[in-house]
Amino acid sequence: MASGSALQNNGAVNLGDEGRWVRLTAPAVWVVMLCASAAEAAPTKVHVRGGAQLEAALAAGDGDGLVVRGELHDDAQSALGATGITLRVAAPRGAAPGPLPSVRACGTTPRGAVRATTGNEIAVETDERGAFCVALSPSPPPGSVVHAAFAGSKLHDATDTDLPVGAEPVPPARPILRFDPATPNVDLDKAEVALAVTLKLERGDGARAPGRREGLRVVLEDERGHRIAEAPTGGDGRARFDASTASLDGPGAGELRARFEGSDSLGKATAIQPVVRSATAQLSTDRKVIEGDPDDGVPLDVTVTSTRGPVEGGIVEAVRGSESVGAAEVKGGRARVLVTFAAERAGDVPVSIRYMPAAPWWHAGPELRISVHASGPGPWRQALLAAVVAALAAWIVRGWRRAPKPPYVERDSLAPSAPVGRAGIQIVEASVGGEGWRGRVVDAHEGAPIAGATLTVIVPSFEGDGIIAQAQSDEHGEFTLNAKRTSDARLSVESRLHATHEQALPMPSVLVVALITRRRVLLDRLVRWARRYGQPFDGPPEPTPGHVRRVASRVASLEVESWAKRVESAAFGPDPVDAAAEHEAREGEPGAPSH
Repeated sequence: MASGSALQNNGAVNLGDEGRWVRLTAPAVWVVMLCASAAEAAPTKVHVRGGAQLEAALAAGDGDGLVVRGELHDDAQSALGATGITLRVAAPRGAAPGPLPSVRACGTTPRGAVRATTGNEIAVETDERGAFCVALSPSPPPGSVVHAAFAGSKLHDATDTDLPVGAEPVPPARPILRFDPATPNVDLDKAEVALAVTLKLERGDGARAPGRREGLRVVLEDERGHRIAEAPTGGDGRARFDASTASLDGPGAGELRARFEGSDSLGKATAIQPVVRSATAQLSTDRKVIEGDPDDGVPLDVTVTSTRGPVEGGIVEAVRGSESVGAAEVKGGRARVLVTFAAERAGDVPVSIRYMPAAPWWHAGPELRISVHASGPGPWRQALLAAVVAALAAWIVRGWRRAPKPPYVERDSLAPSAPVGRAGIQIVEASVGGEGWRGRVVDAHEGAPIAGATLTVIVPSFEGDGIIAQAQSDEHGEFTLNAKRTSDARLSVESRLHATHEQALPMPSVLVVALITRRRVLLDRLVRWARRYGQPFDGPPEPTPGHVRRVASRVASLEVESWAKRVESAAFGPDPVDAAAEHEAREGEPGAPSH
């Protein structure tokens, strides 16, 4: 029987006269035995092949052309490279077949992998990724169908797909680039900076881009248009760069740009990353010990350099303990500091030299330690100091012997006096009756009377603050308040255009109350804020809203820039600044700036 001749040890079966052996499991052995028995006279050949998948899409090409792009892979998503694909253009139904368009390779498909064949067909060979790209010119008319087919092989079944040509050109898929992760800071002290850019595909209607994003070239440039690096995307769509910092511009604000030039089926894309290129300022001096009289000042030359050359801008400061004893601006990488302090004794005095950046792209390096060899105050200087002390003591004793100020002053004490420049309550005359207050409300800087100011005497109560007296100033700024004073009472004064001032209620007396305009209060708050956070917001001689706004724009601190704009508009704008306008300008005062 055939079963006796076909069945071998361990389930091996000899199929046909070619001597091929297939190892089968037990149930399959019986199937093969039956088949072999039925066809013993004509041996049967068994072929086992895998499936193939052909993905293809149409996209608009150059001019009036059309691009056919696709990939061929098996059931396990493994690429079928160096494999032939056939393209055939079928005319619209009822129309006569037209001439074959001119064809060429595009994308990563080699030029020699595309050719026109007989029978109005196009042959193309896939690359090592199983991909192919063919450009047709001109585009077949609407209603045509591009038929893509794989004829199969010994290992894979045949497959095909039809791609209808629409009336409107198919737009290329839109790629999206972004820096991932974002890299806002570049340290120029390091030889390289690691960057990564992700390319994603935005699939629009009719633009079914291939799923793979690898092998796409992305170029990295700076704001000058200088090419920094170039890299292909990987299987995850990311292009990774190890960019040399030597190819970048010097310290300062700039940009990094990732650029993808597009392809026949993908549009162009650009991503921009604002960056701050920073470097460390290093201090050096050729003298570790300087000699001289520190009372007159001892000059010290300091060199300030970085990995990118001389440092421009910033301050070099000399510090003795916690006291600043000299400072100088850095120009062209050099600063001359005049170290000045009072020498109590002769000997070496340690002094620290440090750099204070004027811009966020400079970092301060280690401090320098030097010594000032002081000879101590000489006899002439000691005699001069003694004379000054004696004169001061005589002036104080003389003041003690002056006649005391009379307890009361004339009624004209309410006449305008020199502006004090700050908000406050000044007692100019004791009240004769021992009860009540009267006086004038004036502008602290101009000395002009303030009409319509509200004066309120407030005392604490179980339900909060209670009001026991209130008055308004007249057109001359004068007022009268009648109430009994308590030890915990407070006097609050405000006007429409002047900020509220509040302090403990003095004894019954004649008062001059000075108020500051709300404009000046906003400016004072901005100055205090800038000085609290220092350079680069604290500009000489005094920070202004415009200076803070421009610095915030350079360092991309949007919160600070927006707040400085509101303060600038309120302080220098044409509209009066009342309580609501002051509140709006003060709202959103930022905390620590991001720079």
